[in-house]
Amino acid sequence: MQEQHLVRAQIEEEYMANEEAQLTIIEQFENNSIRKVWHEGEWWYSLVDVMTIFAGTNRARKYWSDLKKKIVEEEEYSELSEKIGQLKFEASDGKRYKSDAGSFTTIARVLQSIPSPKAEGFKQWLSSLATEEAQAIDDPELAKERLRKAYERMNRPAGWIKLRLDGIDIRKKLTNEWQIRGIVAGWEYAILTNHISEETFGITTKDHKDLKGLKRQDLREHYTEIEHALINLSEAAAHEFTVQRDTQGFGRIQQDAIDGGRVGGRARADLESQGLKVVSEQNYLEKPKQKPRRIERQKQLSLFLALDTELEEK
Repeated sequence: MQEQHLVRAQIEEEYMANEEAQLTIIEQFENNSIRKVWHEGEWWYSLVDVMTIFAGTNRARKYWSDLKKKIVEEEEYSELSEKIGQLKFEASDGKRYKSDAGSFTTIARVLQSIPSPKAEGFKQWLSSLATEEAQAIDDPELAKERLRKAYERMNRPAGWIKLRLDGIDIRKKLTNEWQIRGIVAGWEYAILTNHISEETFGITTKDHKDLKGLKRQDLREHYTEIEHALINLSEAAAHEFTVQRDTQGFGRIQQDAIDGGRVGGRARADLESQGLKVVSEQNYLEKPKQKPRRIERQKQLSLFLALDTELEEK
C-alpha cells in the first residue's frame, strides 16, 4: 500500500511538471521573435521580447525595467503590476525561465508609453494577431493551422507535424471520453496516461524523458515520428476499448488504458524484432553553440618558432 502511494505521488509530481511545461509558441514581428504561452484562457506574451523591438536584444531587460517604473510612478498607473504575470517561457537552451508577461490588453497599454514610431505598427500587428487567435478558439481547424505554422517556424519536419497534430486530436477525443465517464482529477489523467505510455514504450514517462535529456519540457514535443505514430495508435486503441466496452469509472478505465498501450507496445516489439530502434534519445532541444577553440598564446608562439626553424633548415 505504501508503495502504491509513493508511485501515485511520483505520477502526480510528473503531472504537475507537465502542466507547467506548456508549449512556448514563437511569433515573428519583422525580424523579432515574440514568445507567448497560453494562460488563464488567453495568450500572454513575453514583455522582454516585446521590448527588443524598441531597444534591441542587449538592452531589452533594462528598457522594460525603466519603462515599468515610469508607467507606475510617473504616469500613476499602479494597476500595471497587477496585470503582469511571471510566466515561464522556454529559452534557446531548452530550459524554462520566469519572465514578465502580459495579455494583449496589457501590452496595448504599455505601448502607449513608448515614444517610438514602431509602437503603432507593432500594436496593429498584435491586434491582428489577437483577432486571429480569438477566431481560432471558436474554429478548431484554424487553431490547428496556426499550430502547424508555429511548428514550421520551429523547423519541425512535415511528417512530424502531421503526426503531432493527429495526436492532439486523438488525445482530445480520448480525454473527453474519460471525462464523460467520471475521470475528473488531474492525477487520474496522469496515471492513465502513464499506463498507456509505459505499455507502449516499455519504460515510464520519467525514464523516457531522462533518456531524451529532458527536465520540465513536454515529452511529446520531443518524440520522433515513429514514437508519435505508436502513441497515437495506443491512445486511439484505448479510446475504442473504453467506448466499445462502455467502461465507467477510474478503476475499470485503467484496464482500457493498459490494453490500449499494449496495442502500441506489440507494434513496437515487432519493429524492434526486425532490428529497428524505436525508443529514441533524440530530442528537439536547441544545441548549445560551440565556442571556437582558442590556442593559447604560448602554444601559438611555439608553433611559429617551429615553423621558422623548419624554414631555416630548408
